[in-house]
Amino acid sequence: MKQILALLIVVLLQANEVKSQGVPSCYTENLKKHDSMMCSCLDQFYGDNDTLYDAIYRCASFQFRRLRDRQKLGYTPEQSINFQRRIKKALDAKKIWAYAYMGDCYYYGIGVPQDYQQAFNYFYEGSQYNDPHANFGLGQLYLAGYAVPKDRNKAMEHLKKAADGGNNSARCMLGFIYAYRNDYQNAIFYFSQAAKNDDAGAMDVLGSFYQDGTGVPQDSNIAIYYFTRAAEKGNTNSMISLGRAYELGRGVKKDYTKAFQLYNLAAKSGDAAAMYILGIMYEKGKEVTFDLTSAIEWYKKGAQKGDEDCKKALERLGIKMN
Repeated sequence: MKQILALLIVVLLQANEVKSQGVPSCYTENLKKHDSMMCSCLDQFYGDNDTLYDAIYRCASFQFRRLRDRQKLGYTPEQSINFQRRIKKALDAKKIWAYAYMGDCYYYGIGVPQDYQQAFNYFYEGSQYNDPHANFGLGQLYLAGYAVPKDRNKAMEHLKKAADGGNNSARCMLGFIYAYRNDYQNAIFYFSQAAKNDDAGAMDVLGSFYQDGTGVPQDSNIAIYYFTRAAEKGNTNSMISLGRAYELGRGVKKDYTKAFQLYNLAAKSGDAAAMYILGIMYEKGKEVTFDLTSAIEWYKKGAQKGDEDCKKALERLGIKMN
């Protein structure tokens, strides 16, 4: 089981050949900034295994972006109040979907004081109408033990209801849970459901599974299909994976120009791991013309995002951050 679990970690870390030692530091830094409930939810299943925890976050981050975007820090005070008022009007108009969004407001403290009990109350009301978003909220609360005792059975019950109702975040969370349990049949089922519903994070995970033959027969062609779809939807993890495929000729014809374009796109989209890759390429003159100035520029950008490898590269070059 430990060997399978180790393989899962490797599969999830698709920046593997460039940064083979451990988890890219930008994911660790992002994890520290990530919503505390999501971290707590994942921790109920992954415990104190930091490497696995970071690996799960690396793939989970994309599909949970919608949740992070609703966090208090994503709004100005005025925007938070206006958002909450709009949801209140929708509730007054008896809009069922508004219960879950009001639950979000109370959980994240958007326009109202943070109150997990109130969040539970609104998620619960929405769940009485079998609203997928509300069931997902309840699933998280039961996982984290916020306002209610921790209860994995109830958490799974609500997550499955949310997934059956079309909630991609619930499908992906279930996919991770089943993958950790080595139940790849169910893991792939839920990831596939989310991917069919255009979830780029799920596509990225499926690409990883097919690339390495985890839970499915190894098939680079299918892996490239999923990585390409996810990359087209803005998933930087898949951009990096696809870039490596073109660089190594894995499932596609070698194309260094295409690989560089994908790394560059991921870096310009804010991915610090891609910034490190570009820095290495420019510093070593690997598939591009040697350009130390460009290498340092990318290392600095990655370092500003907290990437430890970029920081170490600058230290090695004797460059100090301003």
